[in-house]
Amino acid sequence: MLQTRVRDLLQRIEEYASIDDIQKVKELMNFSRNRDY
Repeated sequence: MLQTRVRDLLQRIEEYASIDDIQKVKELMNFSRNRDY
């Protein structure tokens, strides 16, 4: 449930965010997964 929401959010962000911002978000996502959210 959370995963699909995050993916949907990422797609929206990619429409107007810079590549650097997307990279930061992906790093945060990986960090969250590693912490077992």
